[in-house]
Amino acid sequence: MGLPHSFLKEPMGILLDILYALVLLVASPVVLFKMATSRRWRAGMWQRFGGVPRRRGEKPCVWIHAVSVGEVNTIRTLVEMMGKEFPGWEVLISTTTDAGQAIARERYGAARCFFLPLDFTFVLWRAFSRIRPDALVLVELEVWPNLLRAARRRGVPVVIINGRMREEKVRRYHEMRWLLRPALEADSPNLFCVQNEQYRDRFIRAGFPAGKVRVTGTMKYDAVQTAVPAEKVAQLRDALGLKPGERAWVAGCTWPGEEEICLSVHRLLQREAPELRLVIAPRHVERAGEVEQVIERAGFPCQRRSGGLGANERTVGTQNFPKESSVSPPAPPPAPPICLLDSVGELGYVYSFAEFVFVGKSLTVHGGHNMLEPAALGVVPVFGPLTENFLDEAQLLLSAQAALRVRDEQELGAALLRLLREPQSRADMARRGREAILRNRGASRRHLDILRELIEKAS
Repeated sequence: MGLPHSFLKEPMGILLDILYALVLLVASPVVLFKMATSRRWRAGMWQRFGGVPRRRGEKPCVWIHAVSVGEVNTIRTLVEMMGKEFPGWEVLISTTTDAGQAIARERYGAARCFFLPLDFTFVLWRAFSRIRPDALVLVELEVWPNLLRAARRRGVPVVIINGRMREEKVRRYHEMRWLLRPALEADSPNLFCVQNEQYRDRFIRAGFPAGKVRVTGTMKYDAVQTAVPAEKVAQLRDALGLKPGERAWVAGCTWPGEEEICLSVHRLLQREAPELRLVIAPRHVERAGEVEQVIERAGFPCQRRSGGLGANERTVGTQNFPKESSVSPPAPPPAPPICLLDSVGELGYVYSFAEFVFVGKSLTVHGGHNMLEPAALGVVPVFGPLTENFLDEAQLLLSAQAALRVRDEQELGAALLRLLREPQSRADMARRGREAILRNRGASRRHLDILRELIEKAS
């Protein structure tokens, strides 16, 4: 079946299709090579061209797009509330990354999850025809021009939830607002739910209609786990080679350069607590082999969650001594292995048994990661100065005296030594962190109320 005439009448959509095609043509050698050599690049290709699951029933349908793992985690409470309070709704979830898709399928089932179709007019026409959504929900600010046009033509309201915008993006969105015109029209049913007043001001200055920008808070406070199953924690500790009673600290969501810093700091901590173990969880699991080499170059054995010891551990005690020596000198006791979490979706379980946590992408790379996750589990997070993606979350915990910010390796070592030496102070900080998070919950309820109104109007 061909495209409807209304799709072909819109010159902006056609122009965008041509531009997208030119970009793909220029990038095709790289893309084809990546597809030939990486299963990750081939994942979901049929769905990316509109071959999403065809919805058979006539129930109200909410299509939620969550880009990657962080956004999939953010919507957890909202999706659970939908299932409990509106079991007659169908909730479908799309992602952009394969890591996000893996978590979504594990949590919600493969039948409800798919990769976001490419932003071509003909691809989106096919996807909307198969899904027939009653509302399209975009987490944070994942907007694509043709996606918005397709929703407008179908009369599908678009809702941005957990919206945020960096200051440096305001001017760019304002200059390019003509691309987003279908979403910004005053008579559209679209709504833009942002995390705070600062983001509301930025959305309005960027060209979003003031009457449609609402402050509803952030769902990150709702989504973070405050407890995890004890049996799962026990299984994970065993897989990481942690013995009963052993203590550990965690370097979570690390980026290149941060593993070396954490290993250096770990040597410092071991002088005070030789039994203390370190668990490193790189942000991207595909870096696990690289991180294992970093660990072994630093002189530590490596125990991967997926099983198996690194080369250093396998060769402990196998040194060759001169044959004429009748008595071999005693081998030094091997250093406890560094634990490497090379799996997806288990970082929260590791955080739960940590003494304290370093949250990565904050010392060597800009952006930061979600420091609420360890704090909600009663663990003190420590992070660097580069946390612009999590400014509000960092400020909440710092204001509550529930986290520590450091500038470099030296300050990281001093901060972790302080936490190690002062268990009561650490416990007080952890308690304040949990309390601060619990006080800020409720955004998922506000978003659900908005969606309920939209679905009722559509019905």
